[in-house]
Amino acid sequence: MVRALPLTMRWDLPTWAHDFVQPDQRFTTTPERMAVAVELSRRNMVEETGDPFGAAVFDLSTFRPLAVGVNVVVPSATVAAHGEVVALCLAGVGVGNYDLGVAVGGPVELVTSCAPCMMCQGAIVGSGVSSLVIAARENDTHSLGLGGSRRPPEWVERLRQQGLEVTEDVLRAEAVEVLREYADRGGRK
Repeated sequence: MVRALPLTMRWDLPTWAHDFVQPDQRFTTTPERMAVAVELSRRNMVEETGDPFGAAVFDLSTFRPLAVGVNVVVPSATVAAHGEVVALCLAGVGVGNYDLGVAVGGPVELVTSCAPCMMCQGAIVGSGVSSLVIAARENDTHSLGLGGSRRPPEWVERLRQQGLEVTEDVLRAEAVEVLREYADRGGRK
């Protein structure tokens, strides 16, 4: 039997994430914004709605969230549905433009509970965000046996050369604890 080619796809956030943050909330510090991403990753694991990776996009002129995302690769059967990509895509839908910096007219930040893979890095560069904030590092996932992509050692510097401000290790211990719990539960390898 020959199947018809798929013509649509859909990424839905889990129902628990629908009211996770409100659009009028303000997150004025980097740790407050990162706490959103880390808690998203934890909830995604606890609720068993995907892998423990969360991200959020913020308008830095207002400190308000534009969108949140979690890893929904397994439930959506879509390899690209990483937390960062989901958050960036939802933010673009929300502001009506894939170039978030142009749409917002000011600085936009992506916070992510774990260092982005190479695919996510491409989406980040193309999204118009001006700032990337990272909690856990790639070697954290590898040391816990969770795998992940291998990036060239100079990947952060390459993002900076493209004009992106990159900050690492914000709430790293908290993010690593979520990853550790996931690994201890026998998470996907």
